[in-house]
Amino acid sequence: FVNLDSEISLLKNDGWLTQIKFPAVETPLVNLSGLIQSLDLIIAEDSLAAYVAGALEKPTWVVLPRHYSWVWIADGVDSSWYPSHQLLKADQQNQWDGVFSKIMEQLVSLAVEE
Repeated sequence: FVNLDSEISLLKNDGWLTQIKFPAVETPLVNLSGLIQSLDLIIAEDSLAAYVAGALEKPTWVVLPRHYSWVWIADGVDSSWYPSHQLLKADQQNQWDGVFSKIMEQLVSLAVEE
């Protein structure tokens, strides 16, 4: 697990996950791009990392609140701007349980495929 946002810390770690903090705020864009290129999957909020990942056509799951930016105009889970993105939207404002449950299910599914 690579943390691209220096302001986010891992809240719960059951020992199966190693977090590598990457100070994105202090990092030149080219370094961020290189790091994103080296990852298999990016899970991001509406952030610079999500946009860079989209420009690089990297598989990205974008976590969005109920009322999200106009940039993510989409009725479903696909992004109009970035075909490599899957949009995961909260059903209600500040209700993230459903979003993160879906992320966990999809991560487990990916791990089983590997």
